[in-house]
Amino acid sequence: DANGCADTHPATVTQPAALNFIATQTPLACYNNFTGGISIAANGGTPPYQYSYDNGTTFSSLSSTNGLAAGTYFIVLKDANNCQMSGQIIVTQPAQMTITSQNSTSPTCFAGCNGQATVNVSGGTVAGLYTYLWSGSVAGVNQNTAINLCPGLYNLTIEDDNGCSINTSFKTDKPGYLDLN
Repeated sequence: DANGCADTHPATVTQPAALNFIATQTPLACYNNFTGGISIAANGGTPPYQYSYDNGTTFSSLSSTNGLAAGTYFIVLKDANNCQMSGQIIVTQPAQMTITSQNSTSPTCFAGCNGQATVNVSGGTVAGLYTYLWSGSVAGVNQNTAINLCPGLYNLTIEDDNGCSINTSFKTDKPGYLDLN
């Protein structure tokens, strides 16, 4: 003070814990659709938090978002003091379902029903086997090969474990016949 008297007193300056987050992705159910999602668990800093999934262009109070396509998302977390942390996450998708091979054989005799159709598939999400949904007289057959086919057009829908599907069709023709006249 003005008389030269002094007193000291310790003071502690504190700060919040470092701002941090962990992002978790929900992969797409089917190839090239919009069923992906991101969830963020935030801590540190000074709540409440604001979340951006577009590299800080827009913020919201939602710690998760859905309806996303596959791709890389740039996340920015902002606390009540405007402190920020950023990171990125990749939303993944299953491999595209594709028909790797398909073939059919027509009945060997006129009015015969010994044709056959086979399809092989890859991709999608499959823990066990694909589901094969045949049309026509082979409806109910859940295999990649249908036998005892009569001449005609057969449609096939193949589904994976998530209900994602692809379609194909097979045509078995009537064999020729001899004209004895």
